[in-house]
Amino acid sequence: MSPALDFCDGSLALPPSEHEDFGAALVAACQDRGIGLVIPTRDGELQTLARIKEDLAANGVTLVVSGTETLRNCLDKRAFADFCRRRGYPIPPLADKGASVECPLFARPRTGAGARGARRVEGPVGAARLLKDNRWVVQEWIEAPEYTIDVISDLTGTALQGVARRRVVVRGGESQISRVEHQPVLVDLAMKLCDELGCVGPSLVQAFLCPTRGPLLIEVNARLGGASILSIKAGLETPRRLFQLAQGEAAEAAAPREIAVGLTLRRYGADLIGLTDER
Repeated sequence: MSPALDFCDGSLALPPSEHEDFGAALVAACQDRGIGLVIPTRDGELQTLARIKEDLAANGVTLVVSGTETLRNCLDKRAFADFCRRRGYPIPPLADKGASVECPLFARPRTGAGARGARRVEGPVGAARLLKDNRWVVQEWIEAPEYTIDVISDLTGTALQGVARRRVVVRGGESQISRVEHQPVLVDLAMKLCDELGCVGPSLVQAFLCPTRGPLLIEVNARLGGASILSIKAGLETPRRLFQLAQGEAAEAAAPREIAVGLTLRRYGADLIGLTDER
């Protein structure tokens, strides 16, 4: 019943990614359909795919996914914050348990996609409760323009190019209006971060750009995002470059693309009405 099925060239049903038969089913599907390149788009399956990457490679399939340690540092927001602090990357200051804190604060579950569970913390009582719970990351509330930097890296984890897009309007963690901007400070920082993390293929680096404090990193999603289409259309050409990398055309994939600054994405909902098979 997914609306995406009305727009894709083909589809197939696989077991859930946590099922023991998922890996074998994916390998078989690739063999049956002559698929040589797999590009994940969902956080929930990344770790599972990373563990079967060699199985797919043995069957001639290039899986564009980062390693398990890289994914741990991206999927766990506390691990990401600790990584950044060790390496000297700027992040919104963390509120530590037992220390005096000033509200408002911003609290997020350590794991999960989008803005699910994220909240503004107005008072010390709520802050103290969350700080005692290891499932949460609590940081200073930041009022500043928010950006996503789409970065494409090669299959060895070397960043090739990035595009900064300002998240002009955000609802429920999803960017509804985005605009490509020339922000070399953000792009350079994001590419350096992806290099040190060891990200493979497409990544989304989320950051604030404060007028007085400069960039503050929020998180990294080691995959394509819903609004990554804007960076692709602006010239980043992520799908084409991933195909070139899988084909061994590293020089072609690494060649920098010209980016259309100012290109804007406005998202809207649409209804699809038609007959469907009963299941």
